[in-house]
Amino acid sequence: AGFALGAEAAKRAGLKSGEKVFVWGLKGQGGDRGQRTVGVIDAFEKAGAKVIYQEIDSATNADPNAGTATFVGVMKKDSDIKIVVTDHGGLTSNVSVYAKAASLKPGQVLFAGFDMSPNTAKAIEDGYQNLVIDQQPFLQGYIPMLNICLTKKFGFSGLDINTAGAFVDKTNVAAVAPLAAVEIRWRCVERRFFRDDHDRVEILRHGAVRRRLARGDGPRLRAAARPRGRGSRRRWPLRRTPRRVS
Repeated sequence: AGFALGAEAAKRAGLKSGEKVFVWGLKGQGGDRGQRTVGVIDAFEKAGAKVIYQEIDSATNADPNAGTATFVGVMKKDSDIKIVVTDHGGLTSNVSVYAKAASLKPGQVLFAGFDMSPNTAKAIEDGYQNLVIDQQPFLQGYIPMLNICLTKKFGFSGLDINTAGAFVDKTNVAAVAPLAAVEIRWRCVERRFFRDDHDRVEILRHGAVRRRLARGDGPRLRAAARPRGRGSRRRWPLRRTPRRVS
């Protein structure tokens, strides 16, 4: 997904050898997560661009607004940056804040990022966000369950499906935005009631938690999920018994 986004952004911006791009990512995390950022960088280096890389610090990772000063500083130092890639769903949804803080007009710099959300859709409509690769997390949850059922009932082998092949821009955001609003094309972590890594809830994957949040059960869920004692990793008190496949 990283290389695909970088290559597409370079193509759309008409990126030339020697031009500057800014990649704001999580290469330092290593593993599969870090490889996505590496893929973006590889695509730009293949195009001959000069890559300015900034690791997303812990404060910005937790609250994208905390990175505003960092972004403004980078853009002030290298005002000729042509493309900005935010390898983080939260930062991608916040690009209009960064652009306005750096006094950038819509379209002045090509912004590309990952994951759809209502804020990201609005940024695309307003012209600040130019390209988003949607990982289609609904499929990430649905296809494995379907695969298990097909294997159990009919003996099918595993499915190999790339869910990260959907680009969203101004030409198709009108179709995607309503789906993002109802969390079908939206990957986010709910932060209203939760204060640390033990408390985070992936809304799309935990529908039961989403329903309980809607009923105002946030404080009770938070208390139930709080670790008990040193080294405790107690998680959500949710039933996870799979349905039986006949």
